[in-house]
Amino acid sequence: MTYTSTSEAAIAIEEVNQKFEAAMVAGSASGLTAIYTTDGKLLPPNTPIIQGHDNIHTYWESVLNQGIGSADLETLELDELGETAIEVGSFVMKTPEGSLADTGKYVVVWKKEQGQWKYHRDIWSSSNQVRAIKTGGNVNIPSFE
Repeated sequence: MTYTSTSEAAIAIEEVNQKFEAAMVAGSASGLTAIYTTDGKLLPPNTPIIQGHDNIHTYWESVLNQGIGSADLETLELDELGETAIEVGSFVMKTPEGSLADTGKYVVVWKKEQGQWKYHRDIWSSSNQVRAIKTGGNVNIPSFE
């Protein structure tokens, strides 16, 4: 079931999600990092909490370097709470060649920062066992401790 809304927040959030997708296709860790609040946090699977733009950039750069070439995001729910919103969705990630890399689900807590909707807390999990695309072994995520 796809979520649809014509609210100002929902439209702006969809536009940011499209920027996320475009940054993945472009291989731009900087573009991905720019959609997070200044004190944003990632809560990826099998990794400690990652916070701050420098660490978020390093994380996404690592993901892109391991062979992820695109992400398709689908909003399933969106709760709007003034300057905050909570999104539940699903994702499909593919290699640059178009092969399926991963599918899963996510929750993003959105915050308005300087009038712009941005990812504030970003947590997701795979619906599959994650394997590194290039090496065939386990995904090697940098340490952020």
